Amino acid sequence: MATTSSVSSRYAASRPVSHFKPKPIPILLIRFTAQQRKLSDGEIFQTIRYFVHQKKFDIAQEWMNALSAPKKHHLNLMLGRPAIISAMDELLPFPGLWDGLQLGNWAKHLAAHADDLIINYLKRIKRVYSRIFQGHESLMYLLDKDTVLRLQYRSLKWSMRDQKIVHSMFRKGTIFTKISSDKIRDDLMNNVLSIPDVIPSIATFHANMKYITIGAKILEKYIEVKPKNYRSQRHSITRSKSSLYDNLTMHWTSNRKSIQISHEEFVPMGETQNASKLCFLQLLMAALRYFPHLSSESPLLDKGGGWVGITPDDHFRALLCKTAWHLGYDNEKIRRGAEFSLSPLSYKKVSRLEIWRGGKPPFQVFELLADASFLPQLYSAQLQKEVNFPSPLHIQGDMLSAFFGAFEDLTALIVQASI
Repeated sequence: MATTSSVSSRYAASRPVSHFKPKPIPILLIRFTAQQRKLSDGEIFQTIRYFVHQKKFDIAQEWMNALSAPKKHHLNLMLGRPAIISAMDELLPFPGLWDGLQLGNWAKHLAAHADDLIINYLKRIKRVYSRIFQGHESLMYLLDKDTVLRLQYRSLKWSMRDQKIVHSMFRKGTIFTKISSDKIRDDLMNNVLSIPDVIPSIATFHANMKYITIGAKILEKYIEVKPKNYRSQRHSITRSKSSLYDNLTMHWTSNRKSIQISHEEFVPMGETQNASKLCFLQLLMAALRYFPHLSSESPLLDKGGGWVGITPDDHFRALLCKTAWHLGYDNEKIRRGAEFSLSPLSYKKVSRLEIWRGGKPPFQVFELLADASFLPQLYSAQLQKEVNFPSPLHIQGDMLSAFFGAFEDLTALIVQASI
């Protein structure tokens, strides 16, 4: 077992107030208990963090040892990212969120080299649930997993249907079942209905991060050039973790910064301190627009169609690389990929869409996004009035804002570009 000092230095992080207290179990029975009761990843994670913050590192280590070898490895990878662990600790006061934790996904999440995006999404979760309990913060510990399951993916800003469903769930008492006060329940309902975002959770994070990672790995393959000393420092304990954004920005110039308005149309971007992040966002959007042509991933099957697996397409590689160049990026990978010729793009007009709230999209939703997912279109979708179901552009725009955060001058830049 690891020594107390080594465990403590690895686990150290500040902890918000949490009412979670695991039942006392003799240290020799921890692994047996975890296996017999089939504790969820979330229960084990909460227990580990509880004992870490109690400075009982030997017990925390025993709980960590109760995990399977792969999950223990994934948790070790997470613990090597203190900023991510700190953001996760901020969610500990909301116990109902943790049933959605899936430790087995974290190796792939971290392999996207987009820690900042992960942290932004976790902060979005904290912000939304803090708003739900605004005025009743002392009751956050009463958030249950069934309530989270019923609220996640709800879009109260755009969907009249979701608003009616939430009203009904409060009236029937199917959510926040541990809170009986009519006054408090009315306050919580008003808070929920005021949420401007698609309601997230740890489970929605996993689904959406899997989708984002597809685009990140495409950029890593076709656009990113890692620093020259990357391989020599891979196993060095002093090597800092470089991000996809940092490596791409090394080969970016603001002279060609643009806003993309269609597959091959760009307009100049006004002056903004967020130009490099906006260009990175748009490049990731391009990778997601063409992902079945540039990866082994396929859209989900739906009732209206399917997808025949294909090999990566050099025409779409050229389109991605030329998009990167127009956004201000330039390196040998981009120049080499842009040499291939482009073919005219055509997508069938979608007459009926499957309902999509996040994660990898189904086939018909993919076709719509492939044809229309550009920054000005996402912005315009946010201005549309209430509908029964939010459109794919609503959903993708909200998802990307959860990962990238808000840009204070984004509105003006897009309006200017659309004129």
